[in-house]
Parts: sequence; C-alpha cells; structure tokens
Amino acid sequence: MSASKAISFYNSLSPQQKQFIKEKTISSTFTIRKWLGFLNKAVAYDTFGDKALKRMNVWLVVLIVFTVISSIFVTVIVAESGQAFLILLPIILIALIIFQSMRIAKFKHRNLNNYLRLFFFPLLEVLKNKAGENAKLSANLDFRVPRKALTPDKHKVNGRNLKLYQPKHILGSVMLLDGSYLDFIVGDDIKDFSYWKTSSSGKRKYKTKSKIVHRYFIKMTIPKEKYELKSTNLPAEILFSEDNGNYIFKLKGKSKISGKNHVLPVKTFFGSIEYIYSFLVERNGYQTERTEAIEHERDEPLIDPILPMVMWSGGYFDSYDYETFDYEDETQYMTDDGNATIFDS
Repeated sequence: MSASKAISFYNSLSPQQKQFIKEKTISSTFTIRKWLGFLNKAVAYDTFGDKALKRMNVWLVVLIVFTVISSIFVTVIVAESGQAFLILLPIILIALIIFQSMRIAKFKHRNLNNYLRLFFFPLLEVLKNKAGENAKLSANLDFRVPRKALTPDKHKVNGRNLKLYQPKHILGSVMLLDGSYLDFIVGDDIKDFSYWKTSSSGKRKYKTKSKIVHRYFIKMTIPKEKYELKSTNLPAEILFSEDNGNYIFKLKGKSKISGKNHVLPVKTFFGSIEYIYSFLVERNGYQTERTEAIEHERDEPLIDPILPMVMWSGGYFDSYDYETFDYEDETQYMTDDGNATIFDS
C-alpha cells in the first residue's frame, strides 16, 4: 500500500482510534465484541502502515543513491560548461530526501508493537468462542515499541554491553463460558548485546545480537461444580490451591527466541491453558448439561460455544487459523526459583 492510501485510511479512523494509535496504551473494560470493533481498524492501519513504511524506505534509498550520482555528474558538467543552473537538481533531490524522511518519521511515530496484530487481536478472536462475544474483558494494554518508549537497564555481561528492556504488553482478565476466570500477563525480556570481536587475523568487527525471552503468567480459577481434579499430585511447575468453590492454578511460562522482533506465539499461550485443563475432568452433571445443549443445537452450523473446555487445541480452532502466527520456540514452564521477574510485581 502507498503512503497516501495509508494516510487516507488513517484519516478515516474515529478520534478514539487515532488517540489509541498515538498513545498506544489503553486500560479499560469492554465486551470482547467491542474490543474487536475498536481495535480492528487500528490493526488494519498498522498492517498498511508497515507496508507503506517499507516502500518509503526503499524510495529513500533510491533518492539518496540518485542524489549522490547526480551531484557527481552535475559537478563535472558545471566545471566543464559553467551551466550553474544544473546545481538545482541535487538541491531538489535533497529537499525530496528531507520530505521523505519526515514522512517516514511520522509513520514510525504511529507504529504499533506487533503484539497487537500478531497476538492480542488473534487472542480476542479465540476468546470470542471461548468466552462469548459479550463477555467483559478487562485489559491494560501497552503496544508501544519497547526500544523507543522504554529506558533500558544497562549492564556488562562477559565483556559485552547489554541493554535490557522489560515491557509488560498485556494484562487481562475474563470469565470463560464454563464459569472459569482467566487472568493473564504477557511481557518480554528483550536483550540487545553489542561488542567488538577480534578475528584470528587481527581485524576488529563491531557485532550486535538480540535475544528475546517471552514471559507469560496464567491464573485459572475453575469452578469445582463443573470439574473435579484428576489427582492432587500435580507437577512442580503448577502452583495449585483451592478455596470454597474453586480450583486455582497458576503457571509461569517462557519462550526463548534469538532475534530482534518476535512476539509470543498464540499457540504457546493457549497450549499452556490446555495444559492446565488436562489435570481436570468434567463432572457428570456438566457433561449432561453440555450434551443436551449440543443435541438441541445440532442443526446450527456455528461452533458450539460450550464444547468441553479441555478442547483448547486441534480442530476446535478451525474458526480462527492461528497457524499464521506460529514461530519456532522453546517453551518452558517456570517454577518459583526466587529470581525476580516482571511478574513478581
């Protein structure tokens, strides 16, 4: 998409959507339907803006190269023929470079963190089926670009300079269709290393390397009236407790990726929820209630909203293909080891 079309699309946004794109943060409670309605154009604009930004960067490089070549060419011509008016050509090109740079800066200022487009919006689409489109989701969102918005902690690690950014992108809470409450936090540890490396021949090179540790915390408060625990012998990575009417599961997860710009895969997040539900079995009363509802609705083409909540994977996600958000990742479940993380606050 061209920059002009992206700008035109931006101008079609509501004042509230423009404000969100400007500030990139929001803390509110809406139904999932309203979250999707509010964010859909912001997601579309971010997609168009990213494409336009790539095209503008290419044109900027072309302008710079053409300016350098034309400056050399004009210098030779003016020196030989004295046609001074030719100097206007590189001046015009420099003016175009400045104009293009200003447009790029404006688009970068409006750029949203990819967690909106590649994680939170797909998450809402899935929760629309798991919680219902009228379920209220309370969320605190921060989709600023961390390296621009945050001041990093600086350290020396094995002679390398380290800049550490620790953004919290999403804090959310929603009640699911089975009466369970899902509370979650999603954030990153972004590590940018820089250092000088000397080769065997004595040449020194300045190198950079980035690593991202995606961190997420999931708390599930699940009603005992609908589920029973398979066993009290739970793995160490699951923090488990009970109150009068609920099972409470807590899980800290992390996903390590080498690279500069990645987001937590949606599959990894929902896989952890599936992992929690794997320790439960539905009570007979809930199974009967669910079976009767499915029998009553069997002629409906829509996905049944009260299918067993253990079905967090496989064909049940056919209504929203999140495979496009898949990244290679190494997922681990974390136990409390005494180390402070972004989730300990």
